[in-house]
Amino acid sequence: MNDSALRELPKPRRKEAEAVSFDPETTALLARLGSPEWQERVQVAELLGERQEPALVRHLVQQLAAPDFRVRRAAAEALGHMGAFAADELLGALTHKSDLVRQSALAGLRVAEKAAYPALFAAARGKQVTRRRAAIEALGALRVFGSVAILKECLLDPDAESRWRAAAALGELRALQAVPELLDVLLDDDDQVRWAAATALGQLGDRLAVESLLGALQDSSEGVRSAAAWALGEIGDARAIFSLTPLAQAGAPDVRRAAILALGKLNDPVGQAVVLALLHDPSTELRLVAIEALALMGGSEGLRALLNLLGESDATVRHAALEAVVGFGHTAEAPLKTYLARSTGWAATTAQEALDRLWRERRRAA
Repeated sequence: MNDSALRELPKPRRKEAEAVSFDPETTALLARLGSPEWQERVQVAELLGERQEPALVRHLVQQLAAPDFRVRRAAAEALGHMGAFAADELLGALTHKSDLVRQSALAGLRVAEKAAYPALFAAARGKQVTRRRAAIEALGALRVFGSVAILKECLLDPDAESRWRAAAALGELRALQAVPELLDVLLDDDDQVRWAAATALGQLGDRLAVESLLGALQDSSEGVRSAAAWALGEIGDARAIFSLTPLAQAGAPDVRRAAILALGKLNDPVGQAVVLALLHDPSTELRLVAIEALALMGGSEGLRALLNLLGESDATVRHAALEAVVGFGHTAEAPLKTYLARSTGWAATTAQEALDRLWRERRRAA
């Protein structure tokens, strides 16, 4: 990170700086924050954090953009230990364009824990849109379970980005009490908001969402359809089988991938037949997804189909089948030996590799 990123963080205002006078020891420590040695800057950040002086907060915030990650981490922890004194400045740093600065600020808020919650709650309900977005996202990332009521309010925010961040945060929190509100948001005008709502409903895993998610499989947005298919796979309700099978067979690639994997999680004979047929699809990528779905399903029929791919000329498909077969564990050993006895070429080589892997794993477990 260059110096320009550091300069963009808030600095003490001139009048503010003039109004604050530090004792000689603190003044000397602040001068050492500019040391070229990271070890010294880390030590100084730790010492400043122990002082619990609000006037030091902005000086430490500047170090969130330091080139060395150890300095950034020390500054974040120091600010976190300052608690409520530093919460507002850390929240401001969450809006910085640099991902490294945002990560450091979030780390500081994580250390601050409950001391930072009032500032986050206020910002999530505040008028400043960039801070509002940052606070909403942080409430989910920090697992602030007491924020569910506020996040439910944020689902009605006039700003679409705030709405989708709120939906995502509720998913992160596994907030089952928000299912009714998320179902409403599944009809939002904004594609990204609907996508976040579908994803959150999948994370929550409540079967009450199944009918609405089945409807979302017909959404105009590919992203929303993909998220709905993924969510239905996570929930695991068999009602989704007959809606997912046509999506797995044709349509937008991302939607097909999501539908195929959802069928793998649902593990139904109807879905398995569709997935088995996709092992011969012209698209290598879809064949790989079908292999992954069969690995999720397990079972002897899926294992036999995967064994038959060990001799594939396409090395990518062959390797994926190998990994899937090994994933079956010791149950794959006897079928592998039978397959190896009648195989030659790549098929024999790959089958032997799979057996060797299984034997090594058995020895490690013994």
